[in-house]
Parts: sequence; structure tokens; C-alpha cells
Amino acid sequence: AGEAVRGRLLEALGSGVDEVRQTAAQVVAQVAVVEMPEGFWGSLVETLLGFATCVPADVGRQEAALKTLGYTCEEAFASELDESLLRSKSNQILTAVVQCMRADLDVVVRRAATVALLNALEFCTDNFSRDAERNHIMTVVCTAASSDQDPDVRRAAFECLVRIGEVYYATLEPYLPHLFEISVTAMRGDREDVALQAIEFWSSVSEEELNRHDEVAL
Repeated sequence: AGEAVRGRLLEALGSGVDEVRQTAAQVVAQVAVVEMPEGFWGSLVETLLGFATCVPADVGRQEAALKTLGYTCEEAFASELDESLLRSKSNQILTAVVQCMRADLDVVVRRAATVALLNALEFCTDNFSRDAERNHIMTVVCTAASSDQDPDVRRAAFECLVRIGEVYYATLEPYLPHLFEISVTAMRGDREDVALQAIEFWSSVSEEELNRHDEVAL
């Protein structure tokens, strides 16, 4: 895509029509995973981060930018894109996404940010290897899973925990007591789809533990 096309796609992320923003977010992600490995659109992530964190915020564009970041990570992982292209930007992506999960922001922004985090987790190996960063990520996700006023955010946060359990299982032990507490609370009293994700977290952890025992036995 040429510069003019890229510019029009980015403009569409700020459209007043939700369907236009949604379509633009998906198209930008699909174009990005083709062009970024070729050395084009290197400024895309920074542009999206600017949209997501701009003050004062345009909520529609903020939501669309976060969705685009999430779709781009999802498309990149599915297409086996060179991980270094996004891994090198994981600090910036995480900072923006976590910032947009704050409870005082609009609910559509919190939903988009939480799903974006879910899709970005595979590219955050370096961040999860550092205690302070991992602690901060886990605190934000656990708070969203247990305390956010919106059940869709709580469900997406538990989906993040399921993914973390699958990808970063070795780092989970210090957090298990608190994870057990918030999971039990969700199972007992939250909306069914939230409770099911809380159950799925422990199911995935158990499966990973069994797999590791089998590997040791071999």
C-alpha cells in the first residue's frame, strides 16, 4: 500500500461510524503484517500508541487504535511473522495497553485494551522475565479480573490469565494464592462466561503441570 492509502486507513480509525473503525482496524493489521517485514510502515505502532494515549482522548479512535494493535499482534503470531518486529516494541505496547486498562477510562477503551493485551502476550517474553514488570502486569490483570465493573472486561482479563498460564507457566507460582482467591470469587458469583474463564485458567494450569510431570518421567 502507498503512503496515501496508509494515511486514509489511519484516518478511518477516527471515523464517527463504528463499523468503519472496526473494518479499518482489521485492514490496517492485515496490511501491517505484509508490509512491516518488508521495511514499510515502520511508524505504525508508534502512531497507534499515540492514538491510544492521546489526551484529551477521542474514545472511538482510542478504541480502534487498541483493537488495531491487538489485531496486528494476533495476525503476526498467526502468520509466524518475525517476532523481533513486535518484540522490540513490547515495552511501548504494554505501557500503553496497561495504561488504557485503568478503571477511570471509558468501558469500551478498557475492553479494547484488555483484549489487546491478550493478543500481545506472546511477544512479552522479555517483560515476563523481569520481576518488576511481570508483577505490574499481573497486578493490572488480576485487578481487572476481580474488580472491573464491566463483566466483559473481567472475562477478557481471565482470558489473559489463561494465556499467561499457557505461555509463562514457570513464572506463576508467586501469584497462585491470589489467583485462587479471585478465581473462586468469580466461580461463586460472577456472570457465567467470567466464571467459565476462571475455571479454564485452573484447567490450563493443571494440564501444563501434568505435561511437565510427563516430560520429567520420560
